[in-house]
Amino acid sequence: KQWYQRRVRVYTEIYNSYITQIEGYISRRLEELHPSFQMDLLLTMIKSRREEVDPELFDTLASFADFVLFKETMLNYKSQRDNEMSEFPTLVVTSFACGLPKS
Repeated sequence: KQWYQRRVRVYTEIYNSYITQIEGYISRRLEELHPSFQMDLLLTMIKSRREEVDPELFDTLASFADFVLFKETMLNYKSQRDNEMSEFPTLVVTSFACGLPKS
């Protein structure tokens, strides 16, 4: 149980950092383009006009605020990365062996 709680705490910290960075980046870029931009106003407008927003864009924006989706994405990434890294030594050895001159 403690292991699970620690893991949830770690994912929550990473998620909060991710959200802060994403929101900060989007906010800064929009403020550069439109100095009077206000994130709270944008979010309110998006929610109230959901039918006017491209569904794919809305899903993408909504996914930033979905902790479960974020966690699944991170676990999938980690699994892919670990799988690729486990294949790496074989690839290196095979590539190296194939390149050796035959005596």
